[in-house]
Formats: sequence, structure tokens, C-alpha cells
Amino acid sequence: MVKLFPGALVLSIIVILLSINITSALYVYIPRGESKCFFEELAKDSLISGALKAQIGVEDTGNIQGKLKYIDTQDISIEITVDETFDNNQRVFSQKISNIGEFTFTALDTGEHEICIKPIINSKEPIINSNTNSNIRLFVDFSLGNVQSLDSRKKKTLSNLKDRVDQLTARLQNIKSEQTIIRDRETKFRDESEAVNSKIVFWSIIQIFILISMCIFQLRYLRSFFVKQKIV
Repeated sequence: MVKLFPGALVLSIIVILLSINITSALYVYIPRGESKCFFEELAKDSLISGALKAQIGVEDTGNIQGKLKYIDTQDISIEITVDETFDNNQRVFSQKISNIGEFTFTALDTGEHEICIKPIINSKEPIINSNTNSNIRLFVDFSLGNVQSLDSRKKKTLSNLKDRVDQLTARLQNIKSEQTIIRDRETKFRDESEAVNSKIVFWSIIQIFILISMCIFQLRYLRSFFVKQKIV
């Protein structure tokens, strides 16, 4: 592996620029099969986002012999890995993207991290495989921030979502209140119906009893009347 910034002074400048959330864009040349790495001291919850683009150098037959021209091809993929050097080089991030892509990494602990970028060629094209010693040109655009700054950019969206949730919650509460009122009305109506039915049954029994009593009284009265009149 070859370090991306061998000079300690250049590395310090890059660290300072990254620490104040300034995006650093550059491009480097990487021989085939090799990777470029750099070391970064990151605090916990630090957020690194990057945009990468890889181009392969092929011989420019229409120009000076031996001169390379760099072309875009989807046969190149880029592998990004992050290791915690303070924890026995434990790998905490690994992602493979196409020749043009982005990645985002959040530091889990405070300490020195090794960030490596390795282009991988997966092509059977003769124009690419014939230049086995050609370099790969890699465009790198890094930015360093933190999770809170990322969240702050989504604050408005989250606020809108929260308002929508609050509105839905209020509607659900209104529906629940209406259901409670309807249930109370149904309970009251059922109780009143049962009370009315009970009264109807009671008065119906009273009426039947009165009718039976009147019939018995009239029969006894008529019998007594017929006896007096010596009809029976």
C-alpha cells in the first residue's frame, strides 16, 4: 500500500481543512492492483462523505506513442475500506461502488482511522487489458463533518414529517372521541329500550290481570242475577 499524502506537512494541512468542514477535491494516479491510503484522526460520530470517479489510462494510438489517454468505463469498480488502527486494524467499513459513486462513513470511536481506496478492473476488453502497466486516475472529493450537522440539514424535513404525524394523531383522537360518544349513545339507547320494554311487559301483565278480574266479576254477577230472577 502507498500513502496518499506522504508529506507530513501536506497531511497536516488536509487534516486542518477537513476538521473545519471544508471539502477537499483532488485526483491521484494509482498503478493497477494497488490502493491509496491515508490516515485520519477522527472523533466519535465524525462523518466522512466522499465522491469518487475512476478512469483507466490506455495508449493513445492516434497521438504520441506511449502517451496515455484516460477514459471512463463501467468495467472499473472502487473498493473503499476503513480500519481502526487503534484497535488492531479492525475493519469497520467496507463498500464497493461503480467507477462513479459516493460513500458515507460514521466513526464509531475516537482514534486514528486508515482509509483505503482500491480501483478494481473487471474487463475483458483488449484495449484495457493490453495496457497492464497503465495507471488509473482517481478523482477524490472528501468532506468531513458530524452526524449532528447531517441531521440539521434534514431538520426541516423532519419537522414537516412531525407536523404530519401530529395532524394524523389529532385526527385519530377525534375519531376515537366520536366513537366513544357513539358508544355512549348506543349504551344509553339500549338501557332506555330495555327500561321501556320492561314497563310495557309490566303494564301488559296488569292489564291482563284486570281483564281476568273483570271477567270473573261479570260472570259471578250474571250468575247471581239469573239465580235471583229464577232463570237458572
